[in-house]
Amino acid sequence: MSKWIRKSNIDEIAKSLMEDERQLLVCIDAQVERLYASELADLKGRHNLLWFSFGQGENAKNFAEWERALEFFIDRGVSRKSHLIAIGGGALSDAAGFVAATLLRGITWSIVPTTILSQVDASIGGKVAINAKHGKNLVGSFHQPNEIFVCEDFLSSLSKEEIISGKGEIAKYAFLDLKIAQAIEAQESLSHIIDLCAVYKLELVKRDFKESGERKILNLGHTFGHAVEWSYSIPHGEAVIWGLALIFILDDQSQQLEKLKKVLENLQVRDIKTPWNKSSWDLDRMIAIVKKDKKSIDSESVELIVVNSQDQVVIEERKWSNISNALTRKQGDIHALSLN
Repeated sequence: MSKWIRKSNIDEIAKSLMEDERQLLVCIDAQVERLYASELADLKGRHNLLWFSFGQGENAKNFAEWERALEFFIDRGVSRKSHLIAIGGGALSDAAGFVAATLLRGITWSIVPTTILSQVDASIGGKVAINAKHGKNLVGSFHQPNEIFVCEDFLSSLSKEEIISGKGEIAKYAFLDLKIAQAIEAQESLSHIIDLCAVYKLELVKRDFKESGERKILNLGHTFGHAVEWSYSIPHGEAVIWGLALIFILDDQSQQLEKLKKVLENLQVRDIKTPWNKSSWDLDRMIAIVKKDKKSIDSESVELIVVNSQDQVVIEERKWSNISNALTRKQGDIHALSLN
């Protein structure tokens, strides 16, 4: 693993933080705090530590929680030498990282990612953000963490929903990297696949930190995925699965759709249904949400991450009118979509 990513267990993480002489600002997901109260008890009582509990999951990523955290730390006296520790899943690291990026114009921070999704994606790369009323991650910054502590211990308490979400994000990597695709096909251990995904993303981030070029390919499945997540209030990684499927339907890529089904089968993701299965598919709402996405170029076009005919993930500029017309023609396929 990279020097930025340290494989640890809970005891090692707690010991490392107990021995850290800096003032530590801990931002923790409320559910993680409840589940691991005994393991974190000594750390919570550590001298020169400020402990802040965020709302669970996406409830952490709003202006009110961001302001509450900032005022909490400022009120208790922090300095530019304080170091923030984020303990939680992807939503928590997004929110806590934005606090670190904006508190006193930026302080250093590290992450203890506690979900599969966070360990393979959200904790890596320094993209920090909160949500706005028009969509996900529309207010944020780039603020690289000093260190990422990857700990498998936390994964034992994940719900089925969280496991599926994490594996949904992993599924994206099967289209980006042959080595990861082969590991999934061979049904290698989840721990090994997580490591492969983390290293792949980290190397890409090192080459393109501000997402000005090739890093954009990591958004495969996310343009429509974010709109699905926002519309139907489903976990991020699961929404990425449907975002991938919609891209493949848009481009008439039945072979890629079959590959996605096989990837999910090998990752043991079963019995998932489209979020519009019990609701309605509202194309106009979906397009309206996507148009607010950061990848939108202007009112006429968007940068879309797609898989081309050579199985390469590429960035293409597409017209909104063409996307809307194509999806309108294919609404029957969208309604009938099944990945089981």
